[in-house]
Amino acid sequence: MSIKFLQLLYLFQQHGYLIIFAGTFLEGETTLVLGGLLAHRDYLNFWLVVGTATLASYLGHVVFYFLGKTSSSWILVRFPTLKTRIEQAEYIIRRYETLSLFLTQYVFGIRLASALTFGILNMHMAKFLSLQLVSCIVWAVIFASIGYWVGESCDNLIKNIERALLAIIVLGVSLAFFGRKAFDYWFRRLH
Repeated sequence: MSIKFLQLLYLFQQHGYLIIFAGTFLEGETTLVLGGLLAHRDYLNFWLVVGTATLASYLGHVVFYFLGKTSSSWILVRFPTLKTRIEQAEYIIRRYETLSLFLTQYVFGIRLASALTFGILNMHMAKFLSLQLVSCIVWAVIFASIGYWVGESCDNLIKNIERALLAIIVLGVSLAFFGRKAFDYWFRRLH
């Protein structure tokens, strides 16, 4: 193993949950999949990885939701292109409110923007908070499990953990990219 990899591993052993929290507060499929892999390798606890990611993701969504709910006029004046995009998405979001909330959890790059949009469009707070919590839990379990499964598969297929980390990063970026493309396709078809 290389020195850099050992340093990265040491960093995750010492601050893994903090890294996962920071990574999943904003976006973080790759961070969460990596956390699942490290849980499989017994460097982190799987359920603490899931709990940390759920909490961080949920807090990120809540912050952006309330930012949209309380500062919508300032945001829309400051970012006029956002106003146009929200107007374009409003029909779909209002018609498929619950489904929209769940789907945007899995589309890279729009998770926090969608929480902001739900706040601007004044989605009922109780509905947003409860559905978002469920969505964050499901998301965290799925992506941490992918990492855990990749770690298990890597034990059998890849003996070098550095290659496994690269595979996870590629998988995470690929999932994010294709998820975004699928969402854009779905959005264009409905609008």
